Amino acid sequence: MALKSVTSLTVPCSLAFQDCFHPCTGVRIQGSVPGGSQRFAVNFSCGEEPNCNIAFHFNPRFDQNAVVFNSFQNHGWQSEQVMAGNPFKHGASFLLEFHITDQHFEVLVNKVVLGQFIHRIPLCEVKVLEINPEVEIQKIELFLTRSGRGTPAAPMALKSVTGLTTPCVLAFDCGFQAGRHVRIQGSVPCGSQWFSVNFCCSDGPSCDIAFHFNPRLDQNCVVSNTFQNHSWQCNQTKEENPFKHGASFQLDIHMTEEHFEVLVNNNMFDRYSHRIPLCQVKSLEVQPKVDIHKIEFF
Repeated sequence: MALKSVTSLTVPCSLAFQDCFHPCTGVRIQGSVPGGSQRFAVNFSCGEEPNCNIAFHFNPRFDQNAVVFNSFQNHGWQSEQVMAGNPFKHGASFLLEFHITDQHFEVLVNKVVLGQFIHRIPLCEVKVLEINPEVEIQKIELFLTRSGRGTPAAPMALKSVTGLTTPCVLAFDCGFQAGRHVRIQGSVPCGSQWFSVNFCCSDGPSCDIAFHFNPRLDQNCVVSNTFQNHSWQCNQTKEENPFKHGASFQLDIHMTEEHFEVLVNNNMFDRYSHRIPLCQVKSLEVQPKVDIHKIEFF
């Protein structure tokens, strides 16, 4: 599934992809800088493990009034490329774009070109986008560009996301397919009365929801349903609830030709037959109150 956008991220956060980044891929980050922030970083990394290579380290430094470009390779930082001045301001929103070509990363801040960073590590090794504090992120979008040589590559297939806060929406370029699998690792905060996971037909308000999975802790049940043509359909209710206050959980949702198959903590819980074609599902939405640690896609 090709990622289009993600909302409601808390730093530090990371987006790992099934494949590497390609020329003609773009990343757009909408955010703001909290007062008192000394610096933040956006890293195009070669893996999810600690001390992995970083092909491009983008690092605005308010304490030095500069922006530093660098790479981390073989357990050491390389030579810094320093841009004097800092276009980011405390308390101000920003639009940060990375246009990736076969030769370099091109950086734009609020539609103005800031600089370019020539590849020191092959782009084909970059598989993770990572953001480190102190910065607030409202939305991350992936898009295709025609900057540089060549034609646009295929959109990026998402592998996992960390650092999400609810409510959050992950939007994709195309519909879900049978055989896909979503794994959500999280925990239920004390006082939560319910939460929901929605497989939606768009990322807009009042869109159709093919599958609404709704644990209700106040009623000790789980409700599954579909929202279609601006109204809820008939509830499918399980008179038990495997989710507990203060407890972590692993929620697996597997998609087949006939239904959504739901497992909780590796135990089969329920099946929900399709009422809307699976190919129309283009976003995954999680509504509070629930804490999300990681979402994975298989």
